[in-house]
Amino acid sequence: MDHPHITATAVEKLKRAAKSYRNTSGCPLATALDLVAAQAGYSNWKRVTELAAKPPVPGSHMLLPARHRHLLTWVITKGGLWHKQVHTVSELCAALGGATPVFIRQACEIATRETPCFCQLDPFATAMLAGVAVDIGDKYDSWNYLFDANAPAREYPAWKKRVVVGLGTSDHYPNEQLTTRKNDDRSDTLNPNNSAHKATINNRSSQMNPNNTRYPGPRSD
Repeated sequence: MDHPHITATAVEKLKRAAKSYRNTSGCPLATALDLVAAQAGYSNWKRVTELAAKPPVPGSHMLLPARHRHLLTWVITKGGLWHKQVHTVSELCAALGGATPVFIRQACEIATRETPCFCQLDPFATAMLAGVAVDIGDKYDSWNYLFDANAPAREYPAWKKRVVVGLGTSDHYPNEQLTTRKNDDRSDTLNPNNSAHKATINNRSSQMNPNNTRYPGPRSD
């Protein structure tokens, strides 16, 4: 079986195994590399180097590219006027008043339990649960994510959230239920919890009200 991709960490492990085999068997390193590659499921060592040079194919096990070290995250703290860059998820959440981070993938190769990587972070769900706004940077911005603790959380179109977290438009976004707000705004007369709701839906000036003689829909006798 020939795998579609191999990580830099896996390549280093294979190299160490090949050197160990060379030292014990006395064979040339090139021979040991080919043998170790074949045992790992690759046709030869050349194939390993070819796959290592390719970007990873997105899939359920890798929602974001492995080369994510360029991700820049900035935050405006509560009452602050200037935004500053943060370098760890823990630092970000502390700046947001102790917010709990929401992750969209398992730990990457440079993450630890104490310092999880930004590539794991779900910016939309984290911002929504923290009650703060998040801006997704474009080519003119100096950030990828800018969290603003002085502005309320807001929703983004589902397709945009999926694309930003690296899923594409047709795939399932695992944290989507955390990035929507239920409508319990009691100042909204379309909310059934508003005392004016009943009067609103019985507004006879509305042609969508069955009690209006100009109602275009079906009538029940």
